[in-house]
Amino acid sequence: MSPLAAIIFCLATGARIEVADLVRELARADVVFVGEEHDNTAGHEAELTVLRELHKARGDVVLSLEMLERDVQGTVNDWLKGRIDDAALAAHARLWPNHAQDYAPLLRYAKENGIDVIAANVPRPLAKLVSERGAVAVAGLAHTPRRTTADEDLYAKRFKDTMKEHMGAAADDMMQRFYAAQCLKDDAMAESIADFLATHPARKPLVIHYAGRFHVEEGLGTVARFLSRQPLARTAVLLLPSHKTPEQATAAEFQGKAHFVWVCPEQKKEEAAAPEENKKAALGIMPDYAETEEPGVLIGSCVPDGAAEKAGLKAGDRILAINGKRIQSVRGYMEVLAGHKAGERVTIRIEREIVELDIEVTLGVSNR
Repeated sequence: MSPLAAIIFCLATGARIEVADLVRELARADVVFVGEEHDNTAGHEAELTVLRELHKARGDVVLSLEMLERDVQGTVNDWLKGRIDDAALAAHARLWPNHAQDYAPLLRYAKENGIDVIAANVPRPLAKLVSERGAVAVAGLAHTPRRTTADEDLYAKRFKDTMKEHMGAAADDMMQRFYAAQCLKDDAMAESIADFLATHPARKPLVIHYAGRFHVEEGLGTVARFLSRQPLARTAVLLLPSHKTPEQATAAEFQGKAHFVWVCPEQKKEEAAAPEENKKAALGIMPDYAETEEPGVLIGSCVPDGAAEKAGLKAGDRILAINGKRIQSVRGYMEVLAGHKAGERVTIRIEREIVELDIEVTLGVSNR
């Protein structure tokens, strides 16, 4: 993405600003939280620009990533110091499927410029345990944040409203466990950043944390949990939302979401068929958000008596395609599902153990 084409707004003033203006403002912070859309290439290009320009402006910056987990910090450090190669990093660091294209450039820039990297997120097995059994299941375990909460607040409402989009009417206890797993990740990332700053007081570096936009939007999630640990820290939130027509975007569309937005062109995808009636379809599953290593969507659980369970889908199945449209990510799954209507019968290709199966499912009705 060319900086000259950047469409950036300062939401405090509503004014459109240039990259240089954005960098000047962000450089005043102690921590910059950048909220991305994981599968948007233009957004990832903007992220590299932000890292590079803030490094020029501040000198001492630290890269923090949702996409790396706390238990691989030693492996990441070894790679940064040249003690292991790219293949060893890939073998041991549980890199995301889009790492090579989207996150490797950030890590390469860090390595080439001697920038510390924080592997900030909680290990996936811990998040999975919480989603199945609740936060008590990981209390006191290595890499669990020292403090984690899942209060019924605005963030809980935002999370549960979003999850209902594709879960349908999940049981309250199930939804609460999924929310607790989300909060575990937020607390882990917040604690990782706070601990780094606390152990490097003389340096006063600028930490740039990259995460999915939901983790930082409206100053909730990771941002709020970081400030609960370091309330005097100066923070800034930058969102990288996608837009069908970025040149027509306005600051008003994003008010209250962040301090700054860098509007990116929407990733081109196959157009989904429009539903024939005004009822959103629901499959009745909860994806396993702790698992991101392979294409498709791994089912973490099925809503009792939901469409998936009725058809014989079960936890551990990996959704590969719906009516022949391949699924690469949770976001892609939701977009394909949005192209179908409640009551429609679809063919879902899954991988169960090592066998691929086609299962006919009659889609349920979303309560959204």
